[in-house]
Amino acid sequence: MPVTIETDHLKAVINEKGAELASLKRKDNEIEYIWQADPAYWKRHAPVLFPIVGALKNGTYTYNGRTYQLPQHGFARDMDFELLEQKADAVSFRLQSNTKIKEMYPFDFELIIGYALGGDGLTVDYQVKNPASEEMYFSIGGHPAFNVPIDDGLDFTDYYLDPSPMKSRINLSLKEGLIDLDQRTLGQTNTTIALNHELFKN
Repeated sequence: MPVTIETDHLKAVINEKGAELASLKRKDNEIEYIWQADPAYWKRHAPVLFPIVGALKNGTYTYNGRTYQLPQHGFARDMDFELLEQKADAVSFRLQSNTKIKEMYPFDFELIIGYALGGDGLTVDYQVKNPASEEMYFSIGGHPAFNVPIDDGLDFTDYYLDPSPMKSRINLSLKEGLIDLDQRTLGQTNTTIALNHELFKN
């Protein structure tokens, strides 16, 4: 079920399934910033990636002598979250470990995702809690898709990414869908990055 939060300037819609941001609009001009999940191209809006970002070789891993299967980007994006708290301009959702999840991921956990509107933007907060004494292995990330262009008369290539902070970072290329550490390079993210379709091929 979708949950709506808003301020005088912005309105956001978040789905309980996956705690996924489905819409972010300015109220004065009704511009939609989030991709609207056209299944002909990509059926998601902004999935939460947990407990893995990316894919495993053969979709499997071994922990304490047992082999588990984990889908690409994990399972959180396909799970029904519990609505934890809702205010006019903020909302939080929770996902906890259960028997079904433990067939893929043997750790006890509590994942809380919060969304809050303020000023002219949206803040997303991730909290991963480990209630057990053993180490818990995980990664987490966002995969938001944005509508570009959003202004009449502009093209996709008129936009750019503005990394913050601006500094050089390691660029990890892919080989057969997996990270190729031997081909890592120094990525020039110490400047703006002009958008072009070639940029997204790998």
